[in-house]
This record gives sequence, C-alpha cells and structure tokens, in this order.
Amino acid sequence: MKAKPLFISLGIFSIYAFSLLAFAVWQIGPIPIIAWFTAGVISYSLTEYIVHRYIFHIVAHSAKSRKFQYSIHGNHHDDPGAE
Repeated sequence: MKAKPLFISLGIFSIYAFSLLAFAVWQIGPIPIIAWFTAGVISYSLTEYIVHRYIFHIVAHSAKSRKFQYSIHGNHHDDPGAE
C-alpha cells in the first residue's frame, strides 16, 4: 500500500475536525463552545504563568543548580528574541 502525502492526510483531518465542530455548534449552540474556548485560553495562560514564575525562576543555591537553571531558562532572559 502506497503512503499518502502528508498534505492529503492533514486535509482529511481538517475536514473531519471542521465537521465535528459544525456538528457540536449545531447540537449545543455557539455559547457553550465559546465559553469552553475562553476557559481554555484563560487556564492555559494561567498555567504558563505559574510554571514560568514558580518553576523556571527557582532560587538556585549551588553552582550546579544555578548552571542548570540558566541552561533551561536563564538564557531566555539574556536574549528574549532568540529562537
């Protein structure tokens, strides 16, 4: 069996996802979907902030832990625009 190109597989997936979304809007209405989307954006933002603040900015007490903290996150603050 010959493998399908990736763009065809993604196209089929997007049509399937769109049809599921359209069915959900038709069955339960747009308000609950907008509410779930908004709750998802807020919870993602809050989780990202908490992880950034309390995990990436831990206080390092030894040279090894300072080096580790810098390697996982500290360089981000030296050059925030770097990829």
